[in-house]
Order: sequence, then C-alpha cells, then structure tokens
Amino acid sequence: MKKFLILIMCLIYTTNLFSEDIFKDVLPGQYIFYHDKRGNNNRITGLLKYYDGSIICRTYDLDNRRETLVQLDFTINNNENDIKPVNTFHGDLMNDYQYVMVDLMNIWSQYETVKDGLNYQEVNKEDAWPELKYTLEHKFVKWIPFLKFYSTRMTDSIDPTYKLILIGKMQDPKDPIFMNFLSIPKSKPFPSYKLVARRKNIIKMEGASIQLDDNWNFVEPSPEYNTYHDTYWIKIKSQRDAQIGVETISFLDKFITKDIEHSPYQIASLIISASLMVEPTSVVFQNLPDESLKVSFVVLSPNELYATQCVYKIYKVNKNDYKIINFSTFKSLYEDNTKYFNEILDNIKI
Repeated sequence: MKKFLILIMCLIYTTNLFSEDIFKDVLPGQYIFYHDKRGNNNRITGLLKYYDGSIICRTYDLDNRRETLVQLDFTINNNENDIKPVNTFHGDLMNDYQYVMVDLMNIWSQYETVKDGLNYQEVNKEDAWPELKYTLEHKFVKWIPFLKFYSTRMTDSIDPTYKLILIGKMQDPKDPIFMNFLSIPKSKPFPSYKLVARRKNIIKMEGASIQLDDNWNFVEPSPEYNTYHDTYWIKIKSQRDAQIGVETISFLDKFITKDIEHSPYQIASLIISASLMVEPTSVVFQNLPDESLKVSFVVLSPNELYATQCVYKIYKVNKNDYKIINFSTFKSLYEDNTKYFNEILDNIKI
C-alpha cells in the first residue's frame, strides 16, 4: 500500500532531480499568500511553485482590483542573491515593482541573516531604518514554505503590517485556486451537533491501539477519497464528519531522498505543506515524550470554506521509523465535542 507521506517525499525528490532549485523543500503546487496593510495598502501578495519548478508571484490590490502576475527567477551567484522577472503574464510589473521585486528582495536579505539559526519556533529579526525613524521586526519560522517569512511589524506597534494569511497547495496542475483569490478567505462553520458516546471498542491499526465507539465506521483506502491507509470515519451530517487513521513511515524507504531531515518536525512541516488551505495562525507544535511531537492546525475546504481541525501525533519508534496518528474533524464539531475527541487522542497506545 502506498503511503501518503512517502508520495510527498518522493515528489520533492523527483522534482529536484531535474532542476537546480533554491526552494528544494517546497512542494510542486505549493503557494503562500501575505496580507499587506502598510500605509494605505490593502493587497495580497503570493508565491507559487508550479509543477515545472517555475516560481510565480501574484500581487492583487483588494481595493482597486489591480493585479500583476509574473514569473521570477531566484538565483545565488558568488554569494549574491538576485531576483529577475522572466515573464509578465498579466498587469504592469513596473507599477507593482515595490510589491514584487523590492519586497521579495528585502525579505530574502533578512532571511539570509537568520537562516542558520532558524528552528520551528519563531525567530525575530530587528531591521532598523534610522533615516525614517522606525524599526521593523521580521518574524521567521522554519515550517513556512519559500523564505520562511511569517510577518513584519513596527516595533512600536502590536499588529503586523505584513503577515502570512494562507499556506496552500494546488490539487493538480490545472487547479486555478492561486488565481481565484479576490479577497481574504473567511472560514465558515459546519453545522455542528453533540456526539453521544456509544459502546466502545479497542481498534488496532498499524500497531497502535485506539479506543473508538460505535459512532465510527471502518473505511478502506480509496483513491476516490484520497485515503492511502485504513481509517475510521464518523458519518452523520456529511460523508466524513471526522476521521482518524494511523500511518507508519521509515526514512530507510528506498524512495525517500537522504536530503530530508530525519525528525518529527520535518514530518510535521511536510504534512502542513501537503494540506490544501492552512490558516497559519492556527499552527501549534507541542513536544511529546520520547522525541515525539503533536502538531495541530486548521484547514479550509477550497469550495465551501468550512474550517477543519487537524491533529497529527508523530511518534518516534526508533531513529528511522515513525508512527503518525492523523485526526481531523470540522472545527465547529471539535469545539462542541472537545472532551469526546481529546479522550480518544490522549489514550492512544503505541
């Protein structure tokens, strides 16, 4: 049975066989968007790594609807960073030069000063502008795709003026989602209900023991539902109100490139990167005993924009092997049944 994370790791590997790419850890189809509120600005600016390795930048003014779409070439020659426009597909790059070329070069230069000390916690970098009489604070986090950049704020202000608002991935090369954002996505709650506990069963999956009750139904792997391993679902108000499954991965697998960092944090980063629409503010890492890790975050469904709460518990079995508990349910359902779901997640035996 093919495993989901194995497929993702192979995708990184095979893509990088054919090109020299400074964004080697970014998945094909991966994109991010920032909200720019500096001064009178109200715009979104995003980066996309297309399936052929091309880097596309899109900047869109939310007020006047002006848009520029350009392909960029990021290079490092003799330790000098450079960004060059390759093709302008739409708009006027010169009108939006500040929001594409200047901003990205500034972010890249700040990233270079912190990258060696970057980890999965926030790293802040002050950027003084004495001629303008202010200082900026840039925030970087290792799990963010591309330049690991999270936000910028004035040091005399709490609220960021430039902030990451979305991490996503195209479903296939024809997916128009990167071009479809004409506003900042707002999540919608799925109609919730209160779960009633029923007869409990001990379920064995991939060597893990999980206590589930009769609300849960066994579902075999199915390409139709993009499931790559056995799972259990709750099906009351939709086809999949909640799901839980277990996956085992090994860094000794012959298909996994040796360039991938062997750590639960790296696995968590790949999980975030492979998700369709992640709200960055929702991402939380929690260390577990024995070098294991829990990561939780909220994703939006591309069409309905329903918010889904995702929880992954990544258990280290040995230096090469990990077991991953993957759980998700509509956020509204999770909030109304937190005790019910946490009791399941907190009592898993590996």
